[in-house]
This record gives sequence, C-alpha cells and structure tokens, in this order.
Amino acid sequence: MLKNTIVLVLLLGQSLAQQAYANSVNDCAKLFLADQRQNAYQICLPYAQVGDPNAAFILARLYAKGLSGEPEWDKVVEWLSLASANGHAEAAYNLAIAYQKGKGAGKDIRQAVQYYQQSADAGNAKAMRNLASLYEQGEDLPQDLPRAFSLYQASAESGLSDSQLKTGIMLLKGIGTSANPTAARFWFDSAAEAGNDQAQLALGVLLIDLEPDIAVGWYKKAVENGNPYAAYNLAVHYSEDKSIQQDLLQALAYADTSLSLGNTNAQPLYDKILKQLEQLEQLEQLEQLEQEGDATSSSPTPSKTQTSNTQLSEIQTFKTKSVKAESHKSPDDFYLIERNRIWLRNQPADRFVIQLARLTTVKSVKAFIHETGLQDKVQYLRLKEKDFIVLYHLDFQTDSAARKIIKRELSGNLASDAWVRRYRSLY
Repeated sequence: MLKNTIVLVLLLGQSLAQQAYANSVNDCAKLFLADQRQNAYQICLPYAQVGDPNAAFILARLYAKGLSGEPEWDKVVEWLSLASANGHAEAAYNLAIAYQKGKGAGKDIRQAVQYYQQSADAGNAKAMRNLASLYEQGEDLPQDLPRAFSLYQASAESGLSDSQLKTGIMLLKGIGTSANPTAARFWFDSAAEAGNDQAQLALGVLLIDLEPDIAVGWYKKAVENGNPYAAYNLAVHYSEDKSIQQDLLQALAYADTSLSLGNTNAQPLYDKILKQLEQLEQLEQLEQLEQEGDATSSSPTPSKTQTSNTQLSEIQTFKTKSVKAESHKSPDDFYLIERNRIWLRNQPADRFVIQLARLTTVKSVKAFIHETGLQDKVQYLRLKEKDFIVLYHLDFQTDSAARKIIKRELSGNLASDAWVRRYRSLY
C-alpha cells in the first residue's frame, strides 16, 4: 500500500513538473509576442540551454529582432541550429535560409539543401517551395525539373498559394511533368481563391478570350489585392476590346490605378485614353452646337430679354446647381448638388475622392441617396447625359485618408462598393 502511494506521489509530482515546464515555455512565447524581449529572454534561456526546441527558436527570433539594439545573426544561427537539431521544422527552414544567403554563417548551399530537406520532411510547405526553387533554377545545384515539380506540388497540396500558382504554371507549360491544362486550371483556381493576386492575374490572362466575364472578375480581385498589371489589363480591355461596349472612363480609371500602384509603363496608355476622351467630348460639343443651330434657324428670333435669359442660363451651367424635387411628399424632397465637367476640370488632378455609385438618371441618383440616407453628405457629378457618379466627401490628399473615412463612416455594401479614385481618372 505504501509502495503504491509513493509511486502515485512520484507520478503526480512528475506531471506537475511537466505542466510547470510547459507553462514556463508558454509564458516565454507570450512575452515574445508582446515584444517584452528582455523578460522573454530571461524566461526562455534556461529551457533553451537544456535543449527545448521551442525556447531555442524563440531565442533565435529575439536575437533576430535585436535584444537591445541591432540583430545578432551569429547568435540567431546558433539557436536555430540547436532548435533544428531537436526537430523544430520552422527553425530548420530559417537555418536553411541563413546558409543559402550567408547571413550569420558562411554561404553554404549544401547545408541549405540539407536543412530545407529536413524541414520539408517534417511537412513545412515553405521549405518544400524553396527547395523546389533551387532545383528549378539549377544555379547552385544541378537542375532537376521533375523533382522541382514534385516539391512544388507537395507544397501546393499543403495549401501554400504561391506553390499552387507555380504548380499550375508548370502543368500548363509541361515543365518537369506532362502538360495538363485541366489540372493547371485547378491549381490556378486554388491559388486565386486563396487571394494570390498573381494567380488572379494569370486566370484573367488565360480566360479573357474564352470566358471574358470571369476573367474580368479575377482581374478586379487582383486589383483589389494591389496588382498593377491587372489594372493595366483592365484598362486595355475597356478601351480596346471590340467584344464589349467601349467604356473609356472605366479604362482611364484603371490606367490611373495601374500608375498609382507603381506601373510607370501605364502612362502611355493613360495618355492615349485621355486623348480619346477629349476627342469624344469635342465631338459631342460640336454635335450639340449643330443641334442648337438647327433649333435656332427654325425658331423666331428671340427678343433681347429672351437672349439675355438664355445667356444667363448658359452661364449658370458653369456654376454649382441645386436640384429640388417638386413634390413635398416624394422621397426626392431634398436639395442635391450637381457637379459638371467644368467643375471636375478645376479640381486638383492627383487628389482623391470617394465614388459610391455610377447611375444613368437623376431619378436613380436621388433614389440611391434616399435609400442610403446620405442626403446631406453627397454630391453627384454629371459626366454625360446618362452618366452620373455619386461622390462622398471631396478632396483627399492620400488614398489611405479616403479609406479611413470609408471605414469610419460607411458600412455594409456601401463600404465594400466604395471606390477611391483620383480626380483625373474621372475626366
């Protein structure tokens, strides 16, 4: 009986010690995540010194951040080595990068491959991808495309979106494996659904002639994720594609977005579209003058009073107009400021504005504003006879400032549909 009691007490003590040990390492991790570096170091060090891989990995990350100043890469490699020696897959992956780049240790591709393989064998998708890249490029070790494809595919199956994209490309082109467009499409879709903007761009390029609506949808998602080339392709699509109704305003907006995202090669396209728009505007003005001339020639000569009134009316179109509904019982019973192209041309071209909707009639503009309850907060811009843009807050210096307003003041579909644009993209 006494013997059993002693064994029970020993087991209980061992269990409590293990629990205390685990709690201490967890405390170390929490302090690291809270950026309390010195406290994390003090708690982690004893456990790392006796070979705990998690504590050693945290110490490596602490030295990479810099305990009290600059990073100490030699210490990083020291603790990564200890952690990887005790089976830490992420430590082995980071150690491989250190040897591949020669950071904290001499550049050693053989060591890099060894640690990438160790991490990959433990299921690390990033290590599989990096090892695949080495075999694909064939610069630091002999090229092996079938092995590269196999590693990319294994990484893709683990859910890494850039490996899914790479697997799709290799299947599409038949690199390291037999060409299989159907399987390629599966991996492109997987990566795109995961939010990979390069995969979204690739799907746009692949599908634009076969399934243009789906292609445009992927292009737009890529633009939302900051891809300048998807914006460029959309600008080309809306300005040149003969299979759709040409929309130069949309094209100009996407060309401007591409420029804003850093694609300087979009400038000639932007200039070309802007010139097309200006030519169309001039043509519309000529047609309007001709129509007014025809109307004048078939009407009696106006009196001086009538002429003065007409001139006054024309002058007023250059100013901001207030539009009021006639019926007091209608939801249109509010004042609404209308802006025109002349107003637009006078706005600073590189500043930003929030677009909430694009509609075809003043009635639909009023209905939209009434439904959203934004009567006192919006204006609308008349671009053409049947082309109106609802604007919310004017003149932001930066894109981020406009987005903060959207986040703070709008919600639901209004927030998700809001579009931050430069004034020049509205020309």
